[in-house]
Amino acid sequence: MDKSAKITYAMIEVAIEKGMRDIEDNTRRGIRNLVDLGSNLSQGRFYEDLFRMAQQMLSNENSPLYDLTRNMIRYVDHELLKNIVIKLAYTCWTYGAQRIREYEKQHGYNVPWTLVFDFRQESEDMLSAGELRELLNEGESIGIYCGMFFLKDNPQLLADLLTVLSENEEGVFFVFAAPAAITWDNARVIGASKNTVPVLHLQSLAERQSYLEAAKVLTENKCLFATYGEYNDDNLPLLLSSRYLNLVKTVKGVGFITLRSQQLNKAENINLINNFITSAKTATRYPFLIIDFYDEIAHVDRTISVEDCFLAIQGNGQIAVKTMDNRLPQLNIRTHSLQAIMEKTMPKISY
Repeated sequence: MDKSAKITYAMIEVAIEKGMRDIEDNTRRGIRNLVDLGSNLSQGRFYEDLFRMAQQMLSNENSPLYDLTRNMIRYVDHELLKNIVIKLAYTCWTYGAQRIREYEKQHGYNVPWTLVFDFRQESEDMLSAGELRELLNEGESIGIYCGMFFLKDNPQLLADLLTVLSENEEGVFFVFAAPAAITWDNARVIGASKNTVPVLHLQSLAERQSYLEAAKVLTENKCLFATYGEYNDDNLPLLLSSRYLNLVKTVKGVGFITLRSQQLNKAENINLINNFITSAKTATRYPFLIIDFYDEIAHVDRTISVEDCFLAIQGNGQIAVKTMDNRLPQLNIRTHSLQAIMEKTMPKISY
């Protein structure tokens, strides 16, 4: 990050720190003042739409934004919360977005705003810590400051990953993992690193106990965390049900729920999830945000790059585009540079 950006970052830090103090003194007034400040400082349609929606929601005295923000201030380490918010909103979506647009104009292909790493299938030829550091550095050199990682239930794999992520001072990372991967030591590292948000897998009510135990560990370490489920034609009604959402509601440190599509074939289910996500943006029932994984990433991509440009890297280096399951066996991060892969898979059509 250049000197000018660091100065801007520091100014935003001061404003958010004051906003947090105001929220502690008077929750509703402090939240409204902070959103108004963000609206006045924001530039571009993406932020205008975001803050306009927030202001509309806050006009409702029963808005879940009040409970969400109150929970974050009460249960999450303030330094961690501040860093995550600024890194996402400024480093990724403002400073990083500007660098991405400049790079795209020079090179003629799209650049995703976040890299997705799919480490769910473990093998002996997994990307090493050194390879991962190189990839993150390569991404930052062109404006990509966000990484999303999918793991299963291996605490050691998560610990190794956190060692790499904690070294990165400017990036922000979301780690999607099974509750069994969350140990006290891993939660302590997450809380100390100030740049990582664990996202706990909750696929069915049968996982209730392990989910709540992991959430308790994260809450006691004052971590910001979230929940995710993977939906298909068989389980979609459950993931959208009050039973599922009320379970998440009992956990006070959850900032959002993200739902990731595996495969939907039934037209009624496609309409169901689309209508649910749309209504969730203005609903007043739950004190957390509800988003669709692929749709939200695509929305930010289109805001920055005009076009969708999803890119995922498997544990063995293989590449997937559009979704995590759409693999391209002819491309591997070990045989092609990140730039070469984007050039081959993401030619720019619109500016």
